[in-house]
Amino acid sequence: MEDSLTLSSTLKSHKLIESNYNLALKLFVNKNFEKSYGLTSQLYQQGFSDFKNGFITEKLFIKIISLYIIETGVSLTQPGLSDDRKAHTINAIKEEEVLKRLINLYQFEYLIPLEILYNHYLLIISNKELILGADSSWFIKKLGRLYSSINQGPQDDKYLKKLIDLYVFEILPTYDNFDESEIIIREDQLYSTDLESNLAKLKEIKQSKKTKQDAEKKRMKEKQKLEKELKQKELQKQKELEKSQNLNYKSIKEIQKQYSGESSEPRNLPAKTTSQFEEIRKKLMYVYGISKNYLKDNGIVVALVILALVATSKFVNFRKINFKERVRETIKMAFQISYL
Repeated sequence: MEDSLTLSSTLKSHKLIESNYNLALKLFVNKNFEKSYGLTSQLYQQGFSDFKNGFITEKLFIKIISLYIIETGVSLTQPGLSDDRKAHTINAIKEEEVLKRLINLYQFEYLIPLEILYNHYLLIISNKELILGADSSWFIKKLGRLYSSINQGPQDDKYLKKLIDLYVFEILPTYDNFDESEIIIREDQLYSTDLESNLAKLKEIKQSKKTKQDAEKKRMKEKQKLEKELKQKELQKQKELEKSQNLNYKSIKEIQKQYSGESSEPRNLPAKTTSQFEEIRKKLMYVYGISKNYLKDNGIVVALVILALVATSKFVNFRKINFKERVRETIKMAFQISYL
């Protein structure tokens, strides 16, 4: 009687949990992610104890854990996810909290159902920038050990091929380990029936990655070239602006200098004119000393000539007059008059 009640209670619990799982899956498919993830998280937390206590089958347990892993990965791409929640989720994945609980349940990682392992590592490689970062060596080594272990187990699980394909065609090529992928394809019995096709697939993946890398290099090179050209244009523009400013400054200075020179020229003219008269006076005195005998007889004539010269000097540009020649002409004129 007690066994019947226990079985009935277990069946009711299983049906209730399965019903909740189906509802969570339906919400997820219909993109009602918030409600779906909330319900799935509850099922995940209860799932371990329910499975241990026999309330749910392993098949349902696998479905619940797999859906939770998938939705955890999707949550990282949701725009409404807060930074704190996102950081907490990433840290939980890095610490492999789900995997540790599963190992505690199954004892070893390679004994964990392959469907769960497949979804777990698909989550990591799909978010490698957030989870792995630059250091991925430990991840590759860990998967290498896992591959060796699971490959020795049952071969009839459909997720065995999916997990190894993920490792060979996705994870290893992501980190340029194409040689390791080729070795596995050539040696693993899973690929023996269609060896050439799988090798061709790997070659295509390699070529596709190289094409993307070349395109990215070209894009970066063009970007750098464009940035360099823009920088050179900016420098040239700056130089032209500085040159224009310097020319404007020089023009202003030249105008100021010219204006200053023109303004000061009238003030300098009287001093220059006085100096020229003084020089003429000295030369005339010298001539007077030489020709004093002639001046005795012709003093009046010479005086008239000198007065005429001084009178006309106001209209003469002294900068163009050769004073020495003028003095000679004056003396000659005086002697000619004296002779006549």
